Amino acid sequence: MHSNPDFHPRAMARPGRNGFPQAIDSAGVIADAMRLARGGQAPRALALLGQAILLSPLDEDLWIARLAILADGQASAAFLAAVREYLDFHPDSPRFPEIVGLWKSLPDPS
Repeated sequence: MHSNPDFHPRAMARPGRNGFPQAIDSAGVIADAMRLARGGQAPRALALLGQAILLSPLDEDLWIARLAILADGQASAAFLAAVREYLDFHPDSPRFPEIVGLWKSLPDPS
């Protein structure tokens, strides 16, 4: 057992046969993160997704899951910061309408 409570084995890239890291189980990571968030553990869910994004920054599904959890938590400032990060990695993403939909679910700052 790992001593860090936010450690998650699915978010760890394992070496493949050629010595390079193989892909992480992003679908499993997302499912586990959503389960944590629904269970009131959004900070742990975000930490899990953060680990996975560090290892696989081009996987848009991980980013969208992170944004969805931030939007559900009504974390406007954190959501906007995460959108900026997302756009650094995915400036031409066809999934931007999904992000706009999540943004519209946030409370009006006025």
